[in-house]
Amino acid sequence: MKLRHCVQIQHVSRWFYDAEITCHQWWQEASLAAIVAFLVPFIFTLYFASLQLYQGQISAKIFLLACVFPLPYLLLAFLVYVNKVISKSRAGQEMKCKSSTADREECNETSSSTVEHSVLEVLTAPFRKPQDGRSGKIHWESVLIGRRFLLIMIGSVLKHAFLRSVCLTILCLFFLLHHMSRKPFVHFRDNLAETVSLATLVVIGILNVGVTSYYSMGVETSGVQSQYVLIFLWTEAVLLSLVPVLFAVFVSLSLVSQLVRLVIILIKAARRLVFKS
Repeated sequence: MKLRHCVQIQHVSRWFYDAEITCHQWWQEASLAAIVAFLVPFIFTLYFASLQLYQGQISAKIFLLACVFPLPYLLLAFLVYVNKVISKSRAGQEMKCKSSTADREECNETSSSTVEHSVLEVLTAPFRKPQDGRSGKIHWESVLIGRRFLLIMIGSVLKHAFLRSVCLTILCLFFLLHHMSRKPFVHFRDNLAETVSLATLVVIGILNVGVTSYYSMGVETSGVQSQYVLIFLWTEAVLLSLVPVLFAVFVSLSLVSQLVRLVIILIKAARRLVFKS
């Protein structure tokens, strides 16, 4: 998306990162073609193909091939669906195990190879499986990728800082409410961690709205207003650095513990050598 970030300079559209380059270059059109032909179809392909893979309608090789060529897969799936509706013949085209959860698992085990089991384990392991008449969330990986894609698109397309911050905040709030209503993960701690992460994004978005409201109106902050902006920026910095700081502390403690273990092992080895001598 950064390849297509252009601005108007003296009624000429120029590339934001190098104003000497005018827009509508071939590599900008190629980036747009890649987004339209691959990235957008990939989100929908991951959604439908993961469901078909779990239900045993396609193999793991077909699933991986669909991820590499998402647009042809969507076109082929659409043609198959239209043909199915017109001919009204579903026999031999669907593989379903409707009896119970145990029968479904047994069917998946008998019809899936080791590769399919591994792909399903990576793709659907963290999410709730369909059971007891409730719809599962095995397709949620596509939802996560779609969320990121929407945020990137809004952040890249909208040029007005205040409007961009408002739209991003509304999107983050919608993602939070959607996650809380669906609860896609199997474990409670995973749903809680995702809720905290999305709530943090909402808070950061609200703070950004406050900061960009001054900049978009061209108001120079001074006095109490500058203190508010500074508090907003520091709060954003703390929220954004919380997880990296915790990760750095964890890695540091792990390295220190390994060094302590190494020192203890060396001391024990030295004592053995002294006793033997």
